[in-house]
Formats: sequence, structure tokens, C-alpha cells
Amino acid sequence: MVGMVLSSLMSGHFSDKYGRLPVLWAAVVLEIIAGLSCAFSFSIHQYMISRFLLAIGAYGRYLSGFMLGLLSHFCSIFSCNNNFLLNQ
Repeated sequence: MVGMVLSSLMSGHFSDKYGRLPVLWAAVVLEIIAGLSCAFSFSIHQYMISRFLLAIGAYGRYLSGFMLGLLSHFCSIFSCNNNFLLNQ
């Protein structure tokens, strides 16, 4: 739960600063690495840290993907430019 709270704060801030698509890709990579680390953990401490990072990656992926989809739907209706979506 702490990972999800931190992820919602961090992914929102970084999405506004760097764009939603780079944050989405970073969250996906973090989720894959943390999932593999969780699967092949050697101790309970490594497992707990991996689950914490997995929660950050998974919720960051969810929030960034949801907002990217919502904004792309919004921009298809109101004809925004792509700079609004990707912040580039």
C-alpha cells in the first residue's frame, strides 16, 4: 500500500514534468525487473523490497496508461495537438 501511495505521487509529478509516455515505459521496465526479482528472491527481505518496487511500477503503469488513454480520447474529441499528450 505504501508503494502505491508513493507511486501515485511520483508518477503524477514525473508525468507532468517529463511526459506520460516516458513515465509509462519506466514503470513497465520497473515492474518487469521487480517482478523477476520477486520471483527469484533469496530472502524475505529481498522479497519485501521487490514487492514494494513492484507496487510502485504496477500502479505507475496503471495511472500513466489510464491518463494517456483518457487524454488521447479527450484530444480526439476536442482536436488537441500531440504535444499536450506527450509533453515533448
